[in-house]
Amino acid sequence: PDYATGPGVAVPLETLASVFACAQQGIVVRETEALDRLAEADLILLDCRAALDRSAIEVAKVSCLSSLTEQELLRLAATALARIDDDRAQALTEACRRRGIEWSVAAQLDVGPGITIYENGKRVSVVEEDRSAIRTAVNREPTASLTIVVDGVVAGGIAFKRTTQRPDRTAI
Repeated sequence: PDYATGPGVAVPLETLASVFACAQQGIVVRETEALDRLAEADLILLDCRAALDRSAIEVAKVSCLSSLTEQELLRLAATALARIDDDRAQALTEACRRRGIEWSVAAQLDVGPGITIYENGKRVSVVEEDRSAIRTAVNREPTASLTIVVDGVVAGGIAFKRTTQRPDRTAI
């Protein structure tokens, strides 16, 4: 029996939780020992980069075009984009959290034109309304809106806007 390998490769759950929390904020932890050294630091110097001036986005408007409610549209969109590293996915997650809407990560996911999930026997697609509407954070233009399609019928749309919040500064 190999009694030494298990404890040697084990990582405390607290460390795993910390690394996961950092990853959600866009922070890459290369060495878990860095977290221990960070906790002991008296002073942290940051090199100010343009990325720190990037503004976040938030949900500006939810348009319901079917019997689905605003909460249902937000939940479906957040569920579809949960695995996507996109500012809109984070904005949807935050909008759901503020409104007390529970969402989950979709078990079945198709990526094509847009993101398609299957939930309760329904086919839900989240697609970009207008790719040309995407602008850089520098000129502070609105980002592309999303259209939610349920079983081939447009159920609604979600528009986003830039905020004054700085997500990277929040993480730091």
